[in-house]
Amino acid sequence: MKKYVLKMAAALFSSMLLAVCFAAEVRADEVLQFTKNLVLGQTVNDSLSTGNGRYDFTIQRSGTLTVQMGVYEGSGYSWGYHGGATLYEDNGREIKKLRVSDNTSGTDTGVFTADILAGNYYIIIDRAHGDLNYYLSTDYIDSKETVVDSLTDTHNSQANPISLPLKKTYTGHIADNSADDVYKVKSSKSQYITFKVANRTNGCVFKIINTNNTVNRTENISANSQSVKVFCPKGTYYVTISKYSDWTDNPHTGTYTIRADASGIPTSNIKKVTNKSGKIMAVTFVLRNAETVNGYQIQYATNNKFTKGRKSVFVTNSNYLKSTYEILVGSKKTCYVRIRTYVEDNRGNRYYSAWSSQKKISIRK
Repeated sequence: MKKYVLKMAAALFSSMLLAVCFAAEVRADEVLQFTKNLVLGQTVNDSLSTGNGRYDFTIQRSGTLTVQMGVYEGSGYSWGYHGGATLYEDNGREIKKLRVSDNTSGTDTGVFTADILAGNYYIIIDRAHGDLNYYLSTDYIDSKETVVDSLTDTHNSQANPISLPLKKTYTGHIADNSADDVYKVKSSKSQYITFKVANRTNGCVFKIINTNNTVNRTENISANSQSVKVFCPKGTYYVTISKYSDWTDNPHTGTYTIRADASGIPTSNIKKVTNKSGKIMAVTFVLRNAETVNGYQIQYATNNKFTKGRKSVFVTNSNYLKSTYEILVGSKKTCYVRIRTYVEDNRGNRYYSAWSSQKKISIRK
C-alpha cells in the first residue's frame, strides 16, 4: 500500500511539473528583441542577438508582396539553418514564410511572394543560433482592384458582395488569404449575359447562381481569358471568382478582370412558306445554335392579328434539326404564320424571344 501511494505521488508530481513546463512555453515570435515599422520597397540591414525581430506595415489596397531575406556570411550557424522570415496578418494568422540555410559561400538568401488583402501585417525574423546579421528586402505591386478587399471588409460571400454593373470592366484580386470574390449582378429582364474573365492567376473558377437556384453553373477559366454565356431570367445573380486548385505548385493567385454584357434571346425568321399536297404547310425558318435556343414556336392563324383559328406547334431544337418543318393544316384556307424561339431554365420554365414578321400562305391543295 505504501509503495502504491509513493508511485501515485511521484506520478502526480511529474504531471504537475510537465504542466508548469508547458505553461511556461511561449511562441517564438513572442520573444522579441525589437519591433519596427517597415517601409515597403526599401531594404533594411539589421542584426539579432537575444531574440526575434518584428516589422509592422500596412497596405491600403490588395496586391503582390515579395519578401527576400539574406544572411551574411559568418552569422548564425556556419552550416544548416540560419534563420527565416514569416508573414502574418495582424491577428496572428500565418500566411507565408521563407527559410535561409547555408548553401553557398557569401550571402545565403531566401524569398517568397504572397498575394494579400489590404490591411495590417507584420513579418517576424527568427534566428537559429548566435548573432544573426541579415538584410530584409520587400517589393509591393498594387493590384489596382476596382473595389478594395481588405482584412476587415472582405467581399467573399453573398452577405457582402461587390455590385457588378453591366457593360463595366472590374479588376479583382485573388489573394493567399482570401480565395474568393463574390459579385452581385442584376438582370432587369430575361436575357443572356456573357461574362468575360481575363486573369493572370494561372487559372481560376467561375460560378454563377441565382436566388431561386434556377441557374447554377461552374466553369474553369484558363490562364488567359474566357467568356461564359449564361441565360439569366429576370432576377439577382451571384458570381464567384475563386482560386483554382490542382496538383501543381502554381499559386493560382493574382489579378483578374471581369465584365458582364447582356444580349437578348436569339430570334428566328421565316424564310418561306409553301403549300404541299395533302393540305400541308411547309415552313422554312432560320435555325439558331442549340446551345442558346432550346426550341421554336410556330404559330398560324386565319387573320393577321392572330385572334382567329390560332394554333401553335412547338419544335425542339437540336444540332440535327432541319430548317423546314411541315404542318398538316387539314383544310383549304388562308393562313398567317410567324415564329419565335424559346429558352428553358433547369425547371422547365420557358422564356420567349420576340415574334418574327409574319408571312401569308393560301392552302389550296
